[in-house]
Amino acid sequence: MTSISHTARRDSGQASIGRSRSRRRGPVTIERHAVAICRSSGKRRYRDAHQARDALRSAQWTGAHQLAVYGETKRHETRFYRCAEGCGGFHLTSAAEVRVVPPTAEANRTALEAIAVVHSAALAAWAGWTP
Repeated sequence: MTSISHTARRDSGQASIGRSRSRRRGPVTIERHAVAICRSSGKRRYRDAHQARDALRSAQWTGAHQLAVYGETKRHETRFYRCAEGCGGFHLTSAAEVRVVPPTAEANRTALEAIAVVHSAALAAWAGWTP
């Protein structure tokens, strides 16, 4: 049995074992995507988390490159998030992560009291209603 090296296979026109992939590097990555604009926020809209992650990495690479070459940068994106306005996409932001603080017991009690007042007023109005 004769063994053929990988280079011999490529030179002979046979299919190579591995599939060649182009590597995504730097600012070129973001230019590969057709990016829409969110109507409510005006930010670039990325269709999924994968596309947003690529754009974030590209923006961070661009920022690091600008900082190294020019000593300053305007790219400060740190994370991506799902749009709460309803466009269904993802956006990049330089803001720190937003932490949702659970309501206190006092806030819960106040909310429940307000609901109870509304319900009792509705029941009183309904009880006095005659067709």
